[in-house]
Amino acid sequence: DIFMDRSERVVQCRDGKYRWLYEMSLYTNPTVLMLVMKIMGWVIVGIWVFLIIIELCDGPSWEGLWDVTVTFFFMFLLMMALCVVGYFVYALMVGGKYVVLFEMDDNGVMHKQMPPGVKKAQLIGRIAALAGVASGNPGMTAQGIRVAARTQMHSDFKTVRSVEPFPRRHLIKVNAPFNYNQVYVGKEDYDFVLNYILDHTTRKNK
Repeated sequence: DIFMDRSERVVQCRDGKYRWLYEMSLYTNPTVLMLVMKIMGWVIVGIWVFLIIIELCDGPSWEGLWDVTVTFFFMFLLMMALCVVGYFVYALMVGGKYVVLFEMDDNGVMHKQMPPGVKKAQLIGRIAALAGVASGNPGMTAQGIRVAARTQMHSDFKTVRSVEPFPRRHLIKVNAPFNYNQVYVGKEDYDFVLNYILDHTTRKNK
């Protein structure tokens, strides 16, 4: 079925939105792991800086500064190791797959993470209905997709400050204040999605 193949790519639906699924292997694509480690690393660095400031306010002591730094260095290594272990435990729990549904229009792009129990074939069928290829009520179909979403993030193109392409990882980072969206798309439609986002944002990519 040509449409079934296409529905796993970027499809424009009857409501004018572009939709596509992306199924990422948590074992071979390090993007999610890198994000978790980056967040945890910045938290630890922030605590270290705070304690250094307190130490300086109490009266500068090179021995005290050294002790705090060494302690947080080993804490940093421990937390990074725990992040890696926790990540692979999570990957095993969800079957090693990260399934995301994306919706994109002139206003922005929505990233919707699907729970492990949602069947990929069901999502493809719902996208097909929205595109007008399969029969069904488009309103109920769209509602079903929204209910199925586990977590979601929307990037308003008006607020986007930078767009960073990472084609080797099939990733486009769409960055706005307090909103850092990660858009995944297959190589066949990567250039289309990247150019669409760039054409609708007020800033050029880094």
